[in-house]
Amino acid sequence: MHRPIKDHLEDFLQGACEREQLREFEAHLEECEDCFQQVQQMREQAHSVRALRTPEVVTPQPGFYGRVMARIESQPRPTVWSLLLDPVFGRRLVYATASLLLIFGTYLVSTESESISASNNGPEMILAAREQAPAAHQKTDTQSQRDAILVNLATYQD
Repeated sequence: MHRPIKDHLEDFLQGACEREQLREFEAHLEECEDCFQQVQQMREQAHSVRALRTPEVVTPQPGFYGRVMARIESQPRPTVWSLLLDPVFGRRLVYATASLLLIFGTYLVSTESESISASNNGPEMILAAREQAPAAHQKTDTQSQRDAILVNLATYQD
């Protein structure tokens, strides 16, 4: 919509425009077909809404508000546990839990198979299996390593 229509649309539809605004509004509607169509549609909608009005003011019967309040107070207050009994929420909770378990199980299975295959078939395991030294030889290696560490510590200078 163009500026003259936007500025005075509500006044025009209610019939409360001043003469100068009304002339400007109608002049624009004669020139612009899009604005004319939109205003025409709004007039039809406004007429439809006005047709739905009741001819008289409806007042509630005596005691209406009291009955409404009594009905509201008679309904049980929902608890956290009643939320779990709701069928829609319960189904969503079950699906979410099942999805989480599936994802977690897949992760565990995929990481477990990698660690088993890496530990059994790695080159370190193959070399270690071939080069097993006797226990007596390992003691001498350990003793010589201890001696080397002691010499390094004794000769260390800042």
